[in-house]
Amino acid sequence: MRRWMKIAACIGAGLLLLAGGTMLYAYISVKQTVDRMYEPLPNRPQSPLRAQASDNPVPVRGQGEADAMPGNAAEMDGEELQPFSLLLLGVDEREQDVGRADTIVFATVNPAKRSVLLVSIPRDTRVEIAGKGTVDKINHSYAFGGTAMSVETVERLLDAPVDYYVKTNMEGFAEIVDQLGGVEVDNAFYFDHDGYVFEKGKNVLGGEAALAYARMRNDDPRGDVGRTLRQQQLLKGLFDSLRDIANIGDLPGILDILKNDVKTNLTWDRIKTLFMKYKPHRYEFHHEVVNGKGKMIDRIYYYIVDSQEKSRIHDLIVDQLT
Repeated sequence: MRRWMKIAACIGAGLLLLAGGTMLYAYISVKQTVDRMYEPLPNRPQSPLRAQASDNPVPVRGQGEADAMPGNAAEMDGEELQPFSLLLLGVDEREQDVGRADTIVFATVNPAKRSVLLVSIPRDTRVEIAGKGTVDKINHSYAFGGTAMSVETVERLLDAPVDYYVKTNMEGFAEIVDQLGGVEVDNAFYFDHDGYVFEKGKNVLGGEAALAYARMRNDDPRGDVGRTLRQQQLLKGLFDSLRDIANIGDLPGILDILKNDVKTNLTWDRIKTLFMKYKPHRYEFHHEVVNGKGKMIDRIYYYIVDSQEKSRIHDLIVDQLT
């Protein structure tokens, strides 16, 4: 009997070592991936909104040492969790082309309210391009000055600070969707695009179909607004799939995609904090689209957003960050 107990103990110890080795491998893989993904923004002055939102000095955004969450603190399970903002950029980069940011989503996370506000900015929105002194479509800001110019242009449009950004190549997005086994969307009406058919109602989409679903706009009576709403559906479905990952064996494939197609100014320590302290809490998602009207100017189509709409979105963001 004792012999079998020793054997069982050895098997148990072996399983623990195997589990520990698997977790160590996953830890090292994640850290190496994040190190490759990390791309800081140039140092920029602190936003007045962020300064007013906190009683304590806030480190200048973009610096490696600025790892404390900005904003007001929320007490949860004995830990202080801070509201923060995150700019999501989906860039259509192709060979011999610097690309444009065709998906622009300004997200704010408030742990105290357990809410996430997603504000989609249509790519044809007419804005002043930060640092260039010209007026153009907002998605052109990426072509002119990369991530940094896109971030600053969005900040000026919404009069709100961007704490962190995540930029992904849209082709990488398709690979991630496939790796996760697809994403479910609730389609408002039947249409076909790029060889894919999308029935009205529930659809489970693979990666390339998801890209086609996100890109269609000419056959949508809502135009670019309809496209942004479909992009929000895909983001929500992707968030749900990532949150519900149960098999650590899925990590290597996902990480291999992320390290090639994603850039962010989130550090390894910051991502660990987000994963360990924020993930356990379930959040309610709120979706907003920056409303405007289409207009032809010099034979070019633009999406015009008036000052009243800018103020409405700004107030929603302030409410989330304070």
